[in-house]
Amino acid sequence: MVRFSEIAIKGSKTRKWLTKRLISHIDYVLKLYGISDHSVINDYSRIFVETSHLSLSEKLIAKLVPGVSSLSIVRSCSSDLDEIKECVKEYFFKNFKDGMSFAVRARRTGKHHFSSVELGGIIGEFILENNSSKNLKVNLSEPDYILQIEVRDKKAYVFDSKFKGLGGLPVESQGRILVLISNEEVDIPNILQIYKRGGSTKIYSIKKREETDDETHQILQKALNLQPKLRNKEERIYFPTDEFDITHLIDFYKKNECLAMTMSKAVFDKMATDIPTVIPIFVPHLVVDVDKQEIEDFLSISAD
Repeated sequence: MVRFSEIAIKGSKTRKWLTKRLISHIDYVLKLYGISDHSVINDYSRIFVETSHLSLSEKLIAKLVPGVSSLSIVRSCSSDLDEIKECVKEYFFKNFKDGMSFAVRARRTGKHHFSSVELGGIIGEFILENNSSKNLKVNLSEPDYILQIEVRDKKAYVFDSKFKGLGGLPVESQGRILVLISNEEVDIPNILQIYKRGGSTKIYSIKKREETDDETHQILQKALNLQPKLRNKEERIYFPTDEFDITHLIDFYKKNECLAMTMSKAVFDKMATDIPTVIPIFVPHLVVDVDKQEIEDFLSISAD
């Protein structure tokens, strides 16, 4: 079950278009990493991915697909109370340990003969009655274990974990951004920030190819593969053959119809005054702290 947040606040037409882009990119990334047996289903405010490779798909979508707020591996059944109980018993009873405190969080969409609160109470009571030997305790404020149930019309989804996604907007849903790199540690985080905001990136290196280490170059290429329009492009990163030329940079920017530039603070301090004021400049990490864990996850997966 894939959730999104920023897309949900858009107008209906924009939301529909962005959701379509997100579904397309989920499908693209899964195929890129060799998961062919999957289907991606739109259910208005949720997207469902059906596959036999649940854990890997969850990891790829959470760490590599912008536009995703969070996601969970779920077990599904009908919205019939008896079926929900059987689903909980079959797949989740094993997670209740002796003396554990727990809570059931339920929410629903559609018409049912029970409210969300009632559903939580019914399933909580069912768990207690059928696990009497484990001395379980209900704790609604700080439980050891949380079981979640989401009922959507005639279907119910049961899960006990939620994984954070990249957030932002679907890839290539916004305009083209020229990213200046200079073989700095912040280069990849800057690219990731633009990627998360839906921008399509064009990479312009201030340093020559021989001044960029092979590992960084390979990571850049893997990261660019995540953008469908760039995957089969040969010249995705421009490396100068001579010394850096600001005039060539401006011409390159115009030729590729970019809408803005992004760069590190160090590069900005050196050349901002030489760039025409009509060109918007983003320095992402002046306002966004680097999430080191997010970067590590992104690099570890995209470099596989």
